[in-house]
Amino acid sequence: MPDPELLAGLKRAKGKEMFFAFVPKGSEGTLIISKTKIPPRDIADAKKEIGGGTPVFGKCYGDGRTMVFEVVKPPPPALVAAIKRAAKRQTGLTIEPEFRQPGD
Repeated sequence: MPDPELLAGLKRAKGKEMFFAFVPKGSEGTLIISKTKIPPRDIADAKKEIGGGTPVFGKCYGDGRTMVFEVVKPPPPALVAAIKRAAKRQTGLTIEPEFRQPGD
């Protein structure tokens, strides 16, 4: 069953900047997208629910076919594939994630 909040957030992010948090767990994880900054409690809940690792968060926006995720620190290379799988599993949408640091 697609997550309606994430689906709406991904579609909204194609037109404007949004906040995101991703809680990885192995090659999977949970993606959260919101108009406002995501509260630490929501991130902690997602982490507890899946038993995930260190969350990655920042801002995201659509850039053509690509979904750009802006983060402060360079993410691990496996994160691109994990976010792609999480978005597909949670919403049914296929995205092309790209990580950038502010100023890139």
